[in-house]
Amino acid sequence: CGIAELFLAAGGGGGAGPGSAGGGGAGGVRNITNIPVSAGPYPISIGSGGANGSGPSVGANGTNSSALGYSSTGGGGGGMGDNMPNSKGRPGGSGGGSDSDPTNNPGGAGNAGGYSPPEGNPGGTLTTYNAGTGGGGAGGAGGTNVQPPIGAASVGGVGGNGAPFTAYASSLFPTMPTPWKNAVGPTGLYGGGGGGGSQNAPSAGGTPPNGFQGTAPAGGPGGGGKGDSGPGDGSSGESNTGGGGGGGARGYGFNGPGHAGGTGIVIIRYLT
Repeated sequence: CGIAELFLAAGGGGGAGPGSAGGGGAGGVRNITNIPVSAGPYPISIGSGGANGSGPSVGANGTNSSALGYSSTGGGGGGMGDNMPNSKGRPGGSGGGSDSDPTNNPGGAGNAGGYSPPEGNPGGTLTTYNAGTGGGGAGGAGGTNVQPPIGAASVGGVGGNGAPFTAYASSLFPTMPTPWKNAVGPTGLYGGGGGGGSQNAPSAGGTPPNGFQGTAPAGGPGGGGKGDSGPGDGSSGESNTGGGGGGGARGYGFNGPGHAGGTGIVIIRYLT
């Protein structure tokens, strides 16, 4: 018998796309201490990242991570759909970003598992059309989209920040891949939200660069993927961080999908 400490990050939600789409919400992140354990075995499940939206379609939710009788909730998929009901971000550990209609399509709710302390935050709130909002992160809500001056492109919202857990900093895991170490870093960031997709549109019949093109919104620190500003220049959530995937861009002459959420992770520390 002994005492264990458990860290759970669920799979991140997929970004929607194509079409100024919402970023995926991060998988729920939890740290549970003082768990009595005895000789196993114990079933462990690491959440998979949600599939990207394409066609166009919403992003899929990530799946839960679980161990030692505890679980965290998969991240919400990003919304997609030009004023349709599925434009709303999906609820999840952190909620997915939304698309299209500022009045009717809020970001998805976070902390769908109802845990205390909360496992995540909501997706970003729309303030304008033609760009998606960021997915929520374990440490903060997703960012809103931005309507710049007339003649410039709408820009998607950044992904919500991941949450720091210094007990699980990247330096403690020397065999993990470099991209993972860069995402988690010395403060142990997990659960960054995916950036929303920006607008990519022609002007007077042209196409970018002759038209106008928004910037690629950053994913939330802690593994969130960046949103698209053109076909395929966004990214998926980082594996084993629970990061949300970036949303696809609103485009003409291309059909770029969103990006998948990152897988989760389960870490157990046995206190001796």
